[in-house]
Amino acid sequence: MRLDKRITTIIAAGLVLALGLPARAGGKRTDAAKESDRIRRAALRAAGAGARVRRATPVIRPAVPSEHWSSLIAELAKKPELHVIFDVDDTLVKSFKHGITTAEIPEAVLEDLRVLAARPNTSVTILSGKPLKKLEAMFPGMDNVGLMGNFGTENRVGGKYEYDPASQRARPTVQAVATDLVTLAEQLGIRASLVRNKDTSLSMHQEEVPLETWEQFRKGVLSRVGREKSLLAKTTDEVIEVVPADAADKGTALRRRLAAAHGRSWRTRAAVLFVGDAGGPHGGDEPAFQVVAGHGAGVLVGKGPHPESHARYVADGVEDVEKLLHTLAYR
Repeated sequence: MRLDKRITTIIAAGLVLALGLPARAGGKRTDAAKESDRIRRAALRAAGAGARVRRATPVIRPAVPSEHWSSLIAELAKKPELHVIFDVDDTLVKSFKHGITTAEIPEAVLEDLRVLAARPNTSVTILSGKPLKKLEAMFPGMDNVGLMGNFGTENRVGGKYEYDPASQRARPTVQAVATDLVTLAEQLGIRASLVRNKDTSLSMHQEEVPLETWEQFRKGVLSRVGREKSLLAKTTDEVIEVVPADAADKGTALRRRLAAAHGRSWRTRAAVLFVGDAGGPHGGDEPAFQVVAGHGAGVLVGKGPHPESHARYVADGVEDVEKLLHTLAYR
């Protein structure tokens, strides 16, 4: 039975390859090409050509859309302290080409963040996969807002800088692997800039790379990273991230931040709101949603259909997050 299914899948992929569906329209991969990629991936994995990878932890239950923010704000008001944490890409600003942000944070958003952070008994933190230096450039002059970059492994909180020890130890290895992956990319005809070097981690997105070439590249990445005990490759179909094996993820980093800001009793003292998205090899922001579940609320950003999540509210895109931020700042 399983063999028949595998053969059927491989035959389906062969038909797709033979038909030659268009790969791009106006420089971007079309929906038809993406569906073709999906079928091809299934065939490659069924045939044993796909590499084994570490997948994101499955999420738990569906997020419930909220037409208004009044119920959320009333829920947050039940505790004496409030801590609001935002992701960046596709949360506070729209991203282009898989998280590569070319737009600046709107000044109105920066002002609302300043106002919110200045309210009594209120803390504001930005938690992102972007390097800390990038966050400092995107959020200038915001000393009262905590910045946590590289998934919370390099932070600036209260004017003090903190770095995850495991990430610092892994930096030389990350840089050595980055050099090798750039060489691999060039050998496969992939532009070197596809390997995004974030100092203590690496990120690669398929973007316009043809599927067969991407699969070759991914296999090479996993092989190279697999030789380093201190590193771990995490992947979805279109994204690969290389991170220190012992470094904190967003959930661990958020838990530490809350304990530092509100003490060990933060679960009873502070209402916690985390606003983030669902994509990415780390399960997106799901580890952070898991931390706040039961002690505050999570807001999952993005137009439907929505995946299952520990988040209990849904924001319909960046514009909806801006409305929530403004409401919180001037409530």
